[in-house]
Amino acid sequence: MHALERVQMVASWYTGRIEQEHGAPLPDQELLEELLNGLRRCLADQRVLPSADPAEVARIAADYADLYRELRSR
Repeated sequence: MHALERVQMVASWYTGRIEQEHGAPLPDQELLEELLNGLRRCLADQRVLPSADPAEVARIAADYADLYRELRSR
């Protein structure tokens, strides 16, 4: 799987959780901010990918694979 796909999977996870939290009777503002910050990091890394060198792309891919596994276990 490519780095971009991994970043997009994590961004999708954050988006789903943000929507879920917004729909809660009493949204947790602290959690929402944490989720939004995670989504912002995804978007920033997505913008970096086209100009990143191969080592950076590999690092981002590995980081996002680990992050996705971590997020799914929550």
